[in-house]
Amino acid sequence: MNEAGYDIAILGNHEFDYGFEVLDDLGEQLECGYICANFCTSDGETVYDPYRILECGDTKVAFISVDTPDTFSKSKIRDMVDDQGVPMYDLKSDESGETLYACLQGYIDDVKEKGADYVILVAHLGDGEDATQAYRSNEVVAHLTGLDAVIDGHSHNTYNTTAADAEGKEI
Repeated sequence: MNEAGYDIAILGNHEFDYGFEVLDDLGEQLECGYICANFCTSDGETVYDPYRILECGDTKVAFISVDTPDTFSKSKIRDMVDDQGVPMYDLKSDESGETLYACLQGYIDDVKEKGADYVILVAHLGDGEDATQAYRSNEVVAHLTGLDAVIDGHSHNTYNTTAADAEGKEI
């Protein structure tokens, strides 16, 4: 990834497979570093920067990253709980999805205040039957405003579609 010159890298469920120590070691080697808006410690502090704003000439493009909250139930994650079984990390999950939506909307508003001309959600959410309904990319978009595009992965398929945001704008 360093040789290819990546500007950003996001987390997916398999980045957690070998534990946080390996994830941290690999992240430190990655020149662009990871971003993720919803990977937090149990007290709500983000582990990585939630977004990155890149300047392309006079245009500022903000990339906000989100990993599916399904990661914790669908991956072989080590190091998730302490010795007493208490979770040490969170992906802004709840049954309704509202915690995740509020998290992302806050960062969208933040990058807009910082002068972003475009806001792109770079997601590892998915759109298929294997994704929890509240965390599917089209459902997340439906609860947000201020996005210009979404680049999504996780489902292992290729698709090009639109989804209406909370104001009815096609994203």
